[in-house]
Amino acid sequence: MQKVYKNSKAGISLITVLLFMMIATIAATATYKWITSEGRSSASRMLQREAYQSSIAGIENARAWMTYHANDVGALIKAYIDGGNKPVNIDDRLRTLQRAGQDYHVWLVGVNTEKSTYKLKILSSGEARNNTRHSEVAIFNVDGLYQVKVPQEKNKSEIDFEYAYFGGGVTGTKSYFQSAVMNGDWGKGNNPPTFEKNWVVTGDADLSGSDVAAGELTCIGGNANLENKGISGKDVYVGGKFTGSAELTGNAYFDGDVTQGNGGNFSIAGNVFLGGVLETSLNDKPLSIHGNLCLEDDAYVWIKPVNSNNSFTVDGNIWMPGTKPLWTDSANHGSYHKIVLGKDQNSKIYIKAGHPWSDYDKLRNDRRFKQAKDHPRSCKGFDQNGVHICDQGQADFGWDNVENYVYSLKPKQDNLYYIYYMPEGITDVGFGTYTDTY
Repeated sequence: MQKVYKNSKAGISLITVLLFMMIATIAATATYKWITSEGRSSASRMLQREAYQSSIAGIENARAWMTYHANDVGALIKAYIDGGNKPVNIDDRLRTLQRAGQDYHVWLVGVNTEKSTYKLKILSSGEARNNTRHSEVAIFNVDGLYQVKVPQEKNKSEIDFEYAYFGGGVTGTKSYFQSAVMNGDWGKGNNPPTFEKNWVVTGDADLSGSDVAAGELTCIGGNANLENKGISGKDVYVGGKFTGSAELTGNAYFDGDVTQGNGGNFSIAGNVFLGGVLETSLNDKPLSIHGNLCLEDDAYVWIKPVNSNNSFTVDGNIWMPGTKPLWTDSANHGSYHKIVLGKDQNSKIYIKAGHPWSDYDKLRNDRRFKQAKDHPRSCKGFDQNGVHICDQGQADFGWDNVENYVYSLKPKQDNLYYIYYMPEGITDVGFGTYTDTY
């Protein structure tokens, strides 16, 4: 038996209608959203345009104001520079923008006055509705400002220039200068100069006669040989060797060696830096440093035999980093009390070669020796007291292994330091012949 199936078309129209309605709904929704988005974008662009126009209006307003107010522009530049180059608001100098919902604020944010045409950097921040903002920067070239030179008091010297001499090296013939700069040497002359303020010499200064006086600064690039009373004044710098005396109310910087002269006082009220060797015998005048004393690594103080009651005194702090910071002649063993380092109660002293007094016993014991009977010395008879006379006129210590000490026994004293000098090439104490050529 054959079955027959019937094709029914009932309901197809309904499905078709629903499908078209869904497509129409989607299209309508997309169109609405696009139109809404486009409207918002258009409003945003309009607000941005309004803010841009506001900022441009601020710049144009500033340009117009500067064109007709030269005096005020000069005052504005001065206020900017005097204020440490910080931005200056100029809203109160400009017209207000008569438009609802729009405004601007203008600042001077940069000034360049290196050339006659000044350059001014102006920042304008424009505002629109819904707090929309836009900023523009403009550079203005400004000419024609009124410029006035501030009056200054004239120099009291005979010529309108502080340095009465400015030139090459000469032999000094004039006795008084307000200030002087010499590119060369200052030779000897019968009238050593007096300077009210500064004395600068790039070369050597070799002077005779009475003392040289400088009211403020003395700067000598080479050697300074100042005879008789030396130099008096405030601050002194010498790049080479200094020979003479100095009586200063300020500081002294000696880059080379210093030799105390025989004429005037050597007294410095301030601080002293020493780059070479300070040599003094203290025979004629004391040497006093009332401030601090600072030595370079290889610098030191050499005190020759002291045959007077004069002293070497440093009141303030002391810095001596060298291995031989203070060296005295053997004839000074009885004059150590004339050497005073750190006179003030609170002075701080650093001496690299110094040893605490507690080390003295160890040093003395390390240097003891026994004189053996077979010591290679020949005696040449007896003196009037029956003591053997041996080599180099030395008395016989005896040949019975008696302990002897190179350093004498000293009473221990706390809070004290000592310095001893060991010639180069000698690492220990022993018998033999040695000549110190120092």
